[in-house]
Amino acid sequence: MAVEAVKRLDSGKRIGAVVLLAGSFSPGYDLTAVAAGSRTVRSFHSFIDFIINGLLGTLLFGCNDRRRSAACGMVGLKTRPRRVWQRGWSRFDLALGYLGDHFSITSPRFIAKRVVRILPAGEGPISRSK
Repeated sequence: MAVEAVKRLDSGKRIGAVVLLAGSFSPGYDLTAVAAGSRTVRSFHSFIDFIINGLLGTLLFGCNDRRRSAACGMVGLKTRPRRVWQRGWSRFDLALGYLGDHFSITSPRFIAKRVVRILPAGEGPISRSK
C-alpha cells in the first residue's frame, strides 16, 4: 500500500523514507516512481521466507503486482533505481528476534537495531510530549 501511495504523490512532492519489510511484489517490479517520490527506499528480504513470499503465497496466488513468482521479500529486487537500498537476512538477525520468516520481521529489537537506525535524520519514531 505504501508503494502505491508514494507513486500517487503530486509531481515534485517527496516523503522521507519508504521501508519495505518482506515485500510481496515481484523482484522485477519498477520502483522508479517510488524512489522519485521519497528520499530513500529501504527493502528487507529473506530467502527463508519461502512459505509466504515464495511457495505458498506468491506462486499459488500471485504477487501484489499480479506476477506469479517468488516475491522480492524472499529473493530481493532484481533492479534498483537510485536511492533504493536492500538488505538480506543474516544469521545475526536471530539474536534480534527476526527468524527470517514473514512474521518475525516486525520484532521490536530488529526494528530498533536494523530499521530505525537507517532512517534519514528526523524520520525516526515521533515522541509525544504531554
